[in-house]
Amino acid sequence: MSETGKPETRKEKFSHEMNALFWAFLYLFLLFGMLRLYGNILLAKNGDMEIRFGLAALNALIFAKVILIGNWMHIGQKSDNRPLLVSVIAKSVAFSGFFIAFHFFEEAVVGLFHHKPLAEIIRVDIAHLQAAMVASVIFGVAMIPYFAMREVTRSIGWDRLKVLLFEHDGVARVFGPKPD
Repeated sequence: MSETGKPETRKEKFSHEMNALFWAFLYLFLLFGMLRLYGNILLAKNGDMEIRFGLAALNALIFAKVILIGNWMHIGQKSDNRPLLVSVIAKSVAFSGFFIAFHFFEEAVVGLFHHKPLAEIIRVDIAHLQAAMVASVIFGVAMIPYFAMREVTRSIGWDRLKVLLFEHDGVARVFGPKPD
């Protein structure tokens, strides 16, 4: 449904999805880019400095795509009518779990593509599982600001959020003047 309450056209749905993909990509690219930069700084201490932001962009695009898939599957939407803090945390946790499941699913598909035996695809070593779990926790925490902004936008609407963020007297215009 559009903000006017009318059903969205295909063009509006596509535009909405591309907008969501763009903002997810931008947030994730900044996140992964900063992690890449931090890793480069650590490597530079050993003389191994190498800057590759292309990998950060590719990962951001893949993860943004996974967010869209999760949205289509209504992941975390049971928390939509809860307080914003609960909804933000629930979605961060739900998507974190979805990302780890998607990671293992993707590895299985790649394994099948490379004609690996099913037993080899299913077998997961402890180190890989631990790394995936730690990455999932880091990702879940890192997604809290993303979901916070998304939930605030969903709650008050994009037009009101733009006023709040970009206009000098935005808070007063959206919420009214402060009581004295």
